Amino acid sequence: TFQEIYNFDNSPFENNLRSKGFWVAPNSYANYQTSLLSITSTINMSHLLFLTDKNNINSKDRTLLTHTFNSAKGIQHFKKQGYNYYHSHSCTQFLKYNKLADKHFATSTNIFTRFEELNYMFTKETPLYHISQVLIRIRGKKIINSGYRKRFKNSILNLKTVHKSEGPFLFFTHLLPPHPPYIFGPNGENIEGKSEFSFTGNIWKNKAGYLGTVQYINKQ
Repeated sequence: TFQEIYNFDNSPFENNLRSKGFWVAPNSYANYQTSLLSITSTINMSHLLFLTDKNNINSKDRTLLTHTFNSAKGIQHFKKQGYNYYHSHSCTQFLKYNKLADKHFATSTNIFTRFEELNYMFTKETPLYHISQVLIRIRGKKIINSGYRKRFKNSILNLKTVHKSEGPFLFFTHLLPPHPPYIFGPNGENIEGKSEFSFTGNIWKNKAGYLGTVQYINKQ
């Protein structure tokens, strides 16, 4: 994809990983086109065919998917082998928490985000939750993008320091970049506000924004 669509050679980064003992899967692909489905399938070590057995194929109900993520068979297997499970908060609400985690690693200290996290742990049906969402929208897109930058940097910090935790352990982290919004230049420049958080439209045609983010991530 890098070479054919973006005319970008990512082999130096991949070779560096191999030199450090990592296995880089050749010709890898995802069975699902969204992270929610793909990640849930991976940590359950199985396909998600049962979702359409119990729900209409066009259903947007995530109840069963959420339960499957929070009771992942793969994670349960590791825990039975004596592993601790550590979960780093994601930028996306669906992947932010996992009930099987022995410890959650925070990625934000923003008061609005922390309020949202606290409310999520109890219920999303209280008036306070909806008030918090209105406040976030009023504050605008910029504060949300700034939150993404901070979350990413804290996620990387968690990756660099988790080895100090009690082990053996399994560590989960979900990094939003290089998914839009593109908020990092090649050297970490702040380019927030120049793109939106979207899955559709012309956002993916911003090749410079995508590659700049990839180049910054590679340096981490």
